[in-house]
Formats: sequence, C-alpha cells, structure tokens
Amino acid sequence: MLAAAEAHYAAALQAALAPGAAILFGPAPSVPVGASVQVLAEQLRLAPPSQDLGDERGAARHFTAQSWQGDGVTTSFPLPPGALEVAEVEAPPGFPRARGDDYRVDAGTLRFSRPPAMGIGVRALLLGAPARGFVERRRGELTLRLRARAATGLDELAEAALAAALTACVDLPDLVAAATAGVRARLCRPVAFLVAVTRQRERVGEAERACVELEFLLRGEALLHVALGVPDPVDRIKSVEPGVVDVG
Repeated sequence: MLAAAEAHYAAALQAALAPGAAILFGPAPSVPVGASVQVLAEQLRLAPPSQDLGDERGAARHFTAQSWQGDGVTTSFPLPPGALEVAEVEAPPGFPRARGDDYRVDAGTLRFSRPPAMGIGVRALLLGAPARGFVERRRGELTLRLRARAATGLDELAEAALAAALTACVDLPDLVAAATAGVRARLCRPVAFLVAVTRQRERVGEAERACVELEFLLRGEALLHVALGVPDPVDRIKSVEPGVVDVG
C-alpha cells in the first residue's frame, strides 16, 4: 500500500515537472546533487481493534481475480464456470464500480451498463469456498511526504510539485499491496488532505542544504483478507437423547 501511494504520486510528478528534476521513490539511499523531488509514503496506521475482535473480523473465503480488456463496445463479459460469487468489480483496476448502477451479474455473465472504454482494464474479484483466515476492515491513515530539493529555483520546483500532487489527490484509486497468494491488502476509497508545507534545511554529509517538504494525509478503509487452506471442522450436534449426545 505504501509503494502504491508512492507510485501514484510519482507518476503525477513525472508527467508535470520539467525533465531536469529527478523523481525519487521511497527512502532514497542517496540524493542527487541536482533538482529532485522525493516521494515517501512514510507510515500507514490502522485504527486500534475493538475489545471484541469478532465484531470486526469476518469469515474468509478463497478468492480469485478475473480480468478482461475493454474495447469501447463490449458490455458483456463471461464469468468462469463454478460456484463463484462476484464480490466486486473494478474498471480500471483500483476504481470500484457500483453494482446495479454500473454493472449487474446474471446467467454467468458480467454485464455493464456502458461499455468500458478501449484499453481500460476490467477486473472482477470472485469468492469461492470457505477458508481459514479472516476478512477485516478498519480505518486507516497513510502519511505521505514529498521533499523538493534544488540548488536554485527551489520555491518554483516546490510549487510545481505541490500543484501536481494536489491534482493527483483527485479521484485517488484504491491503494493495493503487491499480490501475494491468499492475501489481499488495500486502502479503499482514500481521500487525501494537505497537512503542511515546510521550508527547512537538511544535512547532507558535512554540509546543509535547503529543501521544501509537502506533507499529505490519506484516509480510507483498510481491507485485510487472508484465505488459507480449508476452515477447521466444526462439530455439530446431530441429536440429543436422554443421557446421550450425538456429535458429528
């Protein structure tokens, strides 16, 4: 999720800033001498769990993703056979669509109200059999820092980075962690807020230089879905007779 936030804002900076400014991702081991903007998703904090964790955790199910490519004409996409439930649909990935308004599911087919545009990826999350694990949703806050550095024209670079970052705050996609078998993690429907703009000096070796830091706070709902193997068996009482309990 941190890397997804960095990639989103870095792409906006690369598209907006002059070619001479380097765009750095994450904790940079070294900083170039020339103009640069560093994008660092520093921390994702989740709201503390409640006293009764069972109130927040749901039962897990195995999941898989089915993908298609929009062509601007097709509205119907066949789903794979099997007892799978369409849990959510994104078009493009990272942008959930509303069931009923944007799409419906019938006769084993995903049907859109309007055809996805040419080249737009379509992805459906399909739920299958019960699994060991959990599904959990909690409020999340992600701290993002952009640090502009330049020997000359620092304020101009910082203002251009600010404009690009504010533009990137509009229609944020879900911030998705790298795919791992049996695990889904994402910050859903994030909303970004500018928290601070700070001009400061930082130490580089034995010297100091000026920089401008832009701090953003992204708030959303953190989704954690872990699905492994089959659920533990649950004993059920088949019958009760005087002095006998049949458990199977």
